[in-house]
Amino acid sequence: GDPPTGRGGHVGIVTYLSGLDEFDEVRVLPVYRHMFGSKRGKQASFDDRIAMCSLAFKGIPKVRVSCSERTCFNFYLKRAQLEAQERNEALDASSIRVGTADLIEYLQSNEPSVDFTFSMGADTFIDLTSWKWRRSKDVLSLLDGRLLVIHRAMDHNATATATATGCNESSSKTKNEENEGIAEQVELRLLKVNEMFGDNGVAKAVHVPHLSSISSTIVRSTKDIGQLTQWLSNEVVAYMKDNCLYRFSEDNSFDKGDEKKD
Repeated sequence: GDPPTGRGGHVGIVTYLSGLDEFDEVRVLPVYRHMFGSKRGKQASFDDRIAMCSLAFKGIPKVRVSCSERTCFNFYLKRAQLEAQERNEALDASSIRVGTADLIEYLQSNEPSVDFTFSMGADTFIDLTSWKWRRSKDVLSLLDGRLLVIHRAMDHNATATATATGCNESSSKTKNEENEGIAEQVELRLLKVNEMFGDNGVAKAVHVPHLSSISSTIVRSTKDIGQLTQWLSNEVVAYMKDNCLYRFSEDNSFDKGDEKKD
C-alpha cells in the first residue's frame, strides 16, 4: 500500500491471512519499480513504503515485510548489464522490466522448498485472468494455481466513515452492486483456473470481514489528522507527517513553528 491502510484495509487483510493455519508466513512485498513507466516516480520512495509497512504490520504474527522486489530487480538488472557487456552494447536501465512471473521465479530459485501462494484483490485477479499482465499464464503455472483472491466483505459502518467525504447513499448502493458483479466474475474465473490445474487447483476466494471502502488513493488526498487516524495506524500517520509525504509535502515546515529556540 502507498500508504498501507489500517484495520479497514491492508492491516485487516494481513491480520486475517496471518490467522489462517494453511500459511506458515505472510510475506508483504512492496513494489520496487512499477511495470508501467507512467506510474513511476508517483509513489512514495521504496524505503518509505517499506518503513510504513513495517510500522503498520508490526506485531501481527507470522508477518514479514520483505525487500525482495528490490533484490529481484537488481538481480535481473545486473544480469542484463553483463549480457550487454558481452555484446559490447550500452544498456538502458529504464528498459528493464521485471514482472510478477520474474519475481516468482526469483523467489522459487532462492527458496525451492517453499510453496508460494499469491494473494490479490478481486480487480487484480480479473486483470490477471484476462491475460493483461506480462507473462500472465506463467504466473498461474509457476504457482500451480495457488491464488488467494481477497473479497471485501464490507462493514457498512466502516464504509460510511471511510466515504464521509462525499459519497452519498446512491453511490454507495451502486458500489455494492458493482461488488456483487465482481464477486460473480471472480467465482467463474476461479472455476476456470482450477480446471486448468485439475486436482491440484487450489485457487479460491476468501471473504475478509470488517473491511471498508478505504483506499490508499483516498488517504493520499488529505492531511486531516482526524480522518487519517481513523484510516491508518497512528505510527503510519506520524511517519507521513515527519517525512512530509503525500499532502504533507505541501507544508514541509509542519510543526516546526512549535519548536523552541535557544
